[in-house]
Amino acid sequence: MKKHRFNVGDERANVEIPKQATCTPKEQPVLLKRSTINTKYFPSCTWVPRCSGCCGHPEFSCQPTETVARNFQVIAVEYDIQKHMRYKSKETVVIEEHTKCRCGCTRKAKDCNEKQSYIAAECRCECTNTDEESKCLNESAIRRWNPETCTCACLGIYECTNGMYYDHNICSCRRFLLRNHNDDNGQQNRRTYPRYDLPDSSAVGQSPVIYTIDANDPRRRHKEDPE
Repeated sequence: MKKHRFNVGDERANVEIPKQATCTPKEQPVLLKRSTINTKYFPSCTWVPRCSGCCGHPEFSCQPTETVARNFQVIAVEYDIQKHMRYKSKETVVIEEHTKCRCGCTRKAKDCNEKQSYIAAECRCECTNTDEESKCLNESAIRRWNPETCTCACLGIYECTNGMYYDHNICSCRRFLLRNHNDDNGQQNRRTYPRYDLPDSSAVGQSPVIYTIDANDPRRRHKEDPE
């Protein structure tokens, strides 16, 4: 028979019924002034009532509804090269004290971005760009929708070889296009131009090509006015 260190009767006798840690101001250690290498502050912290407690929901937190400002005086001392301590000054530090608290949404309207609207009853931000979301979900093989930021991103960004660049429009590498170009001295150079996507055009996926007309080309000669 397995022996227990404590008998069952003792264990049951020591059981306590816990009380809910309600949302209310409780004294907590608060930093008054952060010390530096050469300057120390005394005291460095003190007890100040701050909102604390459980709210019983993962989207809720204990938050202050009323506060007061308290002025605390601290003494600053500094150390010289020989590490000798000497009085420096007295400073006043303003600390916020919480006097009333209540449970509220952890996420606020200010936490939503320009693509979201705030649903107060559910303490969350909701995406409003539903068209972008639908398009992204239809391309789930190469893209992933982020409901937290309401953005669509490629599943992976890969390093491209020389002469290529990563195009986020198609989530893959594309080759740079080379075009001949005459410089100011008439010398022909090879310059690299990326391929551009042109929406709502029959030339989607093609880059614009610029043709240089020579100075002696008849098309550049002055034409007389027919009138």
